Amino acid sequence: MAPDWLVYWMTRPAGLIAIAFAIAAPFAIWRLVLGRRFRPAGFAPLAAGYSFAGLGLVLATFTWSYIEFTSRVAAGGLVESQRWTIVPSWSLYFSILLLTIALPILGLLAVPASAWLVRKNCLQYSTMAVSIGAVWAALSLFIWSLPGNEWHRTHRLESLGMSLSIAGISVVTVGLPFIFGIFLVARRRAKTTAQ
Repeated sequence: MAPDWLVYWMTRPAGLIAIAFAIAAPFAIWRLVLGRRFRPAGFAPLAAGYSFAGLGLVLATFTWSYIEFTSRVAAGGLVESQRWTIVPSWSLYFSILLLTIALPILGLLAVPASAWLVRKNCLQYSTMAVSIGAVWAALSLFIWSLPGNEWHRTHRLESLGMSLSIAGISVVTVGLPFIFGIFLVARRRAKTTAQ
């Protein structure tokens, strides 16, 4: 596969440092955007958001790997005895590969928006739903606006449907757990501070 070099690099010391920076920089953004609200909130909501998003990403890649392996066994391309050797490997591979997309999006877009909602005390179920819907629409249109091949250029409506489903899966498995993790911990810390 073409991105093999990227996965290899991401598992080396320089790649791990880049991942650490991609996670650490948003913590600085979180601190700056929260301002005076940082003291009661702290970094715990952001850490929970990243933890929930990471778990969502791993579960999504594991589910995809399991389904893909099952379909290849049915087609005769793979044998069942290889399942628990290949599925975890695919899951790890795609989790690392998708980090290169998920971390910058979360760090540059979701972290400042979430911090602003926490700062304004507006992080509620309704604002989470609106935020997730807006991200889904924006990400779908972005993917759709960059057709990857001739089929996507000539079949615009079908391409839009594919973009909506790809973005929907991404938002539900990574974005929603991220904002929900922040919401749970920020609400708990706000209740603790108020008492």
